[in-house]
Parts: sequence; C-alpha cells; structure tokens
Amino acid sequence: MHDLCFVDKRFKTNYNPHILKKAISKKICLSADISAIEILFSTLGRKQVSRHFVRHFHSSSLLIIVYILLFLVMLLFSFLTPYCRDDFSYSFSFADNTRISSISQIIPSMMVHREILNGRVIPHAIVQLLLMLPKSVFNICNAVNAVLLTYMASKFLYHSTGRSNSKGKTISIVLFITCIWSFSPAFGENYLWLDGSVNYAWTLSLSTFFLWPYAAAYLNIPRTEGLIEKLLRIIAAIIMGSCSENISLVFLFLAVCISFLVWARDRKLYAELYLWILFGIVGYVFLMSSPATVG
Repeated sequence: MHDLCFVDKRFKTNYNPHILKKAISKKICLSADISAIEILFSTLGRKQVSRHFVRHFHSSSLLIIVYILLFLVMLLFSFLTPYCRDDFSYSFSFADNTRISSISQIIPSMMVHREILNGRVIPHAIVQLLLMLPKSVFNICNAVNAVLLTYMASKFLYHSTGRSNSKGKTISIVLFITCIWSFSPAFGENYLWLDGSVNYAWTLSLSTFFLWPYAAAYLNIPRTEGLIEKLLRIIAAIIMGSCSENISLVFLFLAVCISFLVWARDRKLYAELYLWILFGIVGYVFLMSSPATVG
C-alpha cells in the first residue's frame, strides 16, 4: 500500500519528510489547510525539491522512450519480414482448400485442422484471420505485443527484486530485451514471422498475463480486480491452456508450484488461483485431446 499523508496546520511539525516526499511523487498526499508542496518546500528547500521532481520526470520519460523505441524497432522488423513457409498454407482453408476470405471459413477450417495437424486451433484461427487482412495490421499488432510482453516480463523482474521505481523498471526492461535478443535461438521465427509470432510470442504474452496473479500473491503485491477482470482471466486461462503443448504446460506447472508455496506460507487457499488453474487444465486437455495429437 502507498503511504498516505494527511497534512494539517496543527501537525505541521509532526511528519516524516521522506514519507511526504514519496507521497507527493505518487500524487496521493492530501492537504487540509495548507499546501503539501509548500510544506515540502519549506522543509527540504526549493532546490532539493526541484531536483527531486526533475529526476522523477527524467526517469519516467526514459521509461516511455524505451517503450516507444521498442515499438518502433519491432514495427520496422515486422514490416521487413515477408510472408513465408506456413503463412501460405494457412491462407487457404483446410476444409475445402479455398482461399480464406471470410471469418465463416475459419471455423470449419480449424475443425479439419484439429483432425489432421494439431489442437492449436485458437492461435491458428488468429493466423488465418490476420492473413485475410493487410500485412500492416499484423505488423502493428506484433509491435504492440512486443511492448506488452516486455511490460509483463519486466514486471516480474522489478517486483521480485524490489526495484519498482522508474529507474528499476527501465533497467528490468532493457535487461529483458537484451536477453531475448541475445539468447533466443530463432528470434525471427518466434517474434517476426506471422505464424510463428502468433504461436509463440503472442502465446508467451498471454501466459505471463495468466501467471501474474500467482506471482503477485507470492510477493504479497495487493491487487484489486472486479468481476469483468476475473472473467477475463478465466477466458485467458482457457485460451492459454489450449495454445501450446510446451508453453501452456510450463506455465500451468509454474502456477501450481507458486500456489503451493503461497499455501505453505499462508496456510490459506485462494480459490480464484486454483480456479484459473482448473480452467487452464481444461484448455490443455482440449489441446492434447485432438485426434491428430492422440493418433
């Protein structure tokens, strides 16, 4: 929880300037009769306050710049990557071999796909939908996904290390981007190629979204979600479980392990965490029970 300061003339001398400084930077400090900014100025001095706000502004600006640069670089790389390999075969319906030109063709195509290839019908349905549209639509979506994946992955990093300020977030983001660029064995196939990106990079983003509540519970990070958010997580759990034979299984295993660690520490069952795992397992069973996979 954030520090919340109630500033009043009667208690003008009874406050911690460090807490007040932190509260003002988070814009949650309330003032009754006197401006909190005026108190901060009088206590810390105008020059020190100015330096604090300048540093905070520069850190936030750097974070935004990193995200913008990431978006633009991935957008450029996506534009430079042409259709290849499976992109051509998925441009046609698996049901009747006609060119996909309407959404109504995708469902029967994926039904046959599940019979003869594999159970990854949701990502491949998205692939066929994108292949109906101009390539620029995928390019923009892929760049947005790169930003979302980086945001979610870096969120795990800076919260687990306790560096949740702007500087810590920026370092985590740069570290994650560097690792992806340096250690991905097939960066182009996983993050730029249309069919590969949807099956791997986009699935990875959804999986990190699915796993975040478990990490937040383990790290004692407070979360407030309404009914709509919880329903979205149920849908995300089902889709995540049905997206990939490898990625889905790994993230379900991680969710189970973290849930066990949270239970061992708190001796308390969080029903929603186990419910999402259950729906993820339902999606995974649908994936692995396809005739092509079983046969």
